[in-house]
Amino acid sequence: MAASPELIVTWSPTLADAHASLRLGFWGTPGRVVRSVFLLFVLPALLFGWLINVGMGLRLSGAQLIAISVVAALAWGGLFGLAFGAWLARFMLKSQRAQGDPQKILLWPDAIERVLKDSKITHPWSAISSIEETRPAFILHGAAGPVTSIEKSGIPSIVELEALRTYLRTKKPGKYLSDEST
Repeated sequence: MAASPELIVTWSPTLADAHASLRLGFWGTPGRVVRSVFLLFVLPALLFGWLINVGMGLRLSGAQLIAISVVAALAWGGLFGLAFGAWLARFMLKSQRAQGDPQKILLWPDAIERVLKDSKITHPWSAISSIEETRPAFILHGAAGPVTSIEKSGIPSIVELEALRTYLRTKKPGKYLSDEST
């Protein structure tokens, strides 16, 4: 690596970053949301409702059973998403802060490096295929999916955000937010 990094981002993990990571990791695309809600909540609720209906002597029609199961699944999914999501975000935040608070993200000419308290994680630019900018972070993708991210909460000013966005655009193609939306 060169004598000094081209850019440095000093990031302190926040609860908002943990929530954003959970949202991206669990739900991601709209298609993934539909699939996850169906597999995690609707299908088990439908099975449970069918078992109860069989136990009661088949008192509900198929349409009633499906409607009740979907409503129950969505209600449970909403409660699960709020309660479990909040708990898991706090757990992630505690874990991230134990690894290093603040963390440094160093952008070298040939690699990106995250420096934690007891370790450092280096990803060469050749392992990054594209970059996706979201409101909370820049997500760096490899061939198989997300590799790492650069959280925007570690960027103190609009000028530095623009410098980072410009730097990343020169390094890799991707989906970047327009300058007006940040």
